[in-house]
Amino acid sequence: RGEEECLLVINGRAELIYSSSPVRMADHLHIGDIVSLYAEGSVNGFISTLGLVDDRCVVQPEAGDLTNPPKKFRDCLFKKNPEFKDTTAEIEGENATDTVRSKRKHQAAEKIGFVLISVPHGNDIASLFELDATTLQRSDCLVPRNSYVRLRNLCTNTWVTSTNVPIDVEEERPVMLKIGTTSTREDKEAFSIVSVPLSEVRDLDYANDANKVLEFSVRTLKDGTITQNERRFLTKLLEDLVFFVCVEPNNGQDVLSVVTSTPNRERQKLMREQNILAQIFGILTAPFEHSGDEPILKLSDLIDNRNSHFKYIMRLCYRVLRHSQQDYRKNQEYIAKKFSIMQSQIGYEILAEDTITALLHNNRKLLEKHITAKEIETFVNLLRRNREPRFLDYLSDLCVWLYWIDNNKEPHGKSIRHLAQDAKGNHKDDVERITYYRCQLDLFAKMCLDRQYLAINQISSQLPVDLILRCMFDECLPYNLRASFCRLMLHLHVDRDPQESVVPIRYARLWNEIPSKITLTDFVYESTDRSREEMKKRFMPTMVFVEEYLKEVVSQTFPFGEEDKNELTLEVVNLARNLVYFGFYSFRELLGLTRTLLAILDIIIQPPPFINRLG
Repeated sequence: RGEEECLLVINGRAELIYSSSPVRMADHLHIGDIVSLYAEGSVNGFISTLGLVDDRCVVQPEAGDLTNPPKKFRDCLFKKNPEFKDTTAEIEGENATDTVRSKRKHQAAEKIGFVLISVPHGNDIASLFELDATTLQRSDCLVPRNSYVRLRNLCTNTWVTSTNVPIDVEEERPVMLKIGTTSTREDKEAFSIVSVPLSEVRDLDYANDANKVLEFSVRTLKDGTITQNERRFLTKLLEDLVFFVCVEPNNGQDVLSVVTSTPNRERQKLMREQNILAQIFGILTAPFEHSGDEPILKLSDLIDNRNSHFKYIMRLCYRVLRHSQQDYRKNQEYIAKKFSIMQSQIGYEILAEDTITALLHNNRKLLEKHITAKEIETFVNLLRRNREPRFLDYLSDLCVWLYWIDNNKEPHGKSIRHLAQDAKGNHKDDVERITYYRCQLDLFAKMCLDRQYLAINQISSQLPVDLILRCMFDECLPYNLRASFCRLMLHLHVDRDPQESVVPIRYARLWNEIPSKITLTDFVYESTDRSREEMKKRFMPTMVFVEEYLKEVVSQTFPFGEEDKNELTLEVVNLARNLVYFGFYSFRELLGLTRTLLAILDIIIQPPPFINRLG
């Protein structure tokens, strides 16, 4: 029942498989499980041996059918796969030779003609397989460890063979392949005998027992019959599962603060294959799905301190999910299938949003598949209601992403904020990527310089105003990258049609065009362009950014102390200059901007000490 012990397993469709990624699911066959063989042809029935000495097999129609299988000891083993009916019929034919069978097998893309089915009793002789050594050995020789053997089924006198036919075809990368039997023994069909470490056996036993306890807890939660002691035991088990999957000793620390940078892949796999993750989702939903008239709880009841024990259980469940998916794609895809459950529990302080963010972090496939306008709107509504900064962090993870292809032509993706943070940590690859991206932005800006519409029309659809402005605002990004975004904003969206420079003062005018009275609020630029007000609304957030950034520069004690920030300041001033030239500022707004710019000019920079100038 370990990874190497489990030679033959059966999936939910009762098919014999060979797995390149060994499975340990409770509903799969393990060593010692019994199966019966059912044959379909001119005569249908279960196969039975003539005796313990006579190894010939016969079909006994009177023994039973698939709905009423026999329970006699020697009744066994094959069931023809309807999918490959023609191939199987040929194999069962009396005139078919081994050569023809082998040829038909390969011509049919290695389709198998027989599969195993599981039966409830566990002492059937049909489940016996003989180990045949691949090297010359004495007949009474023991099987050594780390040796290679072939497998022969005693009842049918056929040899186990692998195929390239996938079973989990619904997966993007199938890893489970079918296994069949053939009367031809092939040398390449060998299995390695590998011992299972004791630690792995203990982990498997623990995960199997934990699954049974969690399954019982799900039933009691759903029925509303869980006792106080059972609830305490469930809480303790969930805490132990956090330490188990993180491979961290329990020294009395806060279990919700436990983190690991090196997750154990084998234990994460056990969490999925022993159905622990399935039971975790059952616990998350069971209290709210009472089988009677009303459930035990409503999600809104978790806010009440009287239900703090249930709230703590939910938080532990989400912690188990978060650690189980860390850096493990298979578990991420499994957990993502329950995304609707997690999404419905956002905002109740049970760590659902933290788990979703960790699940989608740097995961382009899941992000594109599961994040829609509905999920974004949920976080926005939470932000309006609670105004907590962490919801902004969640939104930032869901919005701006960068994608690239490495030298091996493998696609990768990462949010621009996390890419910048990793680059700040001197991660060489991330530093190179963000530098490349910044230079790419500068190239785009130069391609759009002086209203080059061949480039503007292509790039503007990929980098809209809102996206560029979001990156300009983001203080987590480096200054030089934000400066590149400001430069691109100017040449891609601001300096293009329908914007035209306004004439600030017209010195030659007719007498009747001069108003008798003028105020700051009444003054407007003379223009026949009616689209300016519409464009001003579009760029109003950009004008707000310019004003807020320049006021921040004025308020700092040493505003010009950082060279990278000076580059950003220069680009913001240049952007403001063009917004003024294109008439986006009213006269009153222009006076306010002028005061801010004059305050920047009034900043006195102390000259460096004489000793520093000597240096």
